[in-house]
Amino acid sequence: MAQTKPQFKLGSRVFSHYTMGWGTVVSINKTERDRYRQSTGKPEDRMDDTTWYDVWQDKGGTELLDDAHGNWEMARIVPEHIAKRYGYGADPTTEMREHWTIMAYGVDLRAHLILSLVEHLGYGNSVGPQDPASFADSVLVAMGKRSAWTEDGGDYTEGYSEYARCAGLLRHQ
Repeated sequence: MAQTKPQFKLGSRVFSHYTMGWGTVVSINKTERDRYRQSTGKPEDRMDDTTWYDVWQDKGGTELLDDAHGNWEMARIVPEHIAKRYGYGADPTTEMREHWTIMAYGVDLRAHLILSLVEHLGYGNSVGPQDPASFADSVLVAMGKRSAWTEDGGDYTEGYSEYARCAGLLRHQ
């Protein structure tokens, strides 16, 4: 059986029929390959490769969920077009997100930038133009999206907190 690939990136919006809710991929936990039911090693007992993700649920809390590398019958999380196919409907945060981010292939660009920068560089407790959120904000504002910060830079603009919570960016507040 050929190796398959993980289906999601940081910032991907997903639906889980396991938790019956929408969420955002906030970290990639691990990929498991060459697994067998009951450790038999027999070809007929081979299981799909899968990648496990920490998914911040819109209703709050993080869940560890997997993608079965695109075998949507077995996966705990699916992309929006598959959720629609199975009758779970569209992402309820789509309209709100249009003000704050760009969605590209199911990935929230603002969330992806912030989560990737924090993962690779750390946060460092810095605030200002060098912190991941400010950098992502400057990129998205240049692309025509709303700024997360008030003009004096002291607080979030109206509506940003709701977006950031759903995007998994305010998990610790």
